[in-house]
Amino acid sequence: MASAGAEISELPSEEGQGAGRSRWRARPVDLVYLAARTRADRAAEMEILQTFVGQMRQCLRSLVPGGDAAANRTAAARLRAAALAVGAFALSASAEAVERNGTDPDAIESVHSCVIEAENFVSGLCR
Repeated sequence: MASAGAEISELPSEEGQGAGRSRWRARPVDLVYLAARTRADRAAEMEILQTFVGQMRQCLRSLVPGGDAAANRTAAARLRAAALAVGAFALSASAEAVERNGTDPDAIESVHSCVIEAENFVSGLCR
């Protein structure tokens, strides 16, 4: 468990976790979900997470409070799909709020906060 990659796949499964399950869901990225999607391939998990960070940055540049609502909705839809793919469920929910109202500054700020949290989380795993 010395490497960050080892930590990703060795988290306990969600089945039977009870109260512990909410603890894992509170993370910016659900690593158990990601491990299930990659069949616990640590190298694939790290590659996917690094790609996800790039996608988040790209989408974030397109989300502008007070900007074009259609462009914000499009960026939010891309971000939501990417977030769902890796198990970043809080980010996905925030992006969905922007999809509903592309000009809501609070929803856009929520997305920005979730992106920062997810990016910091992934950066910590990659150390």
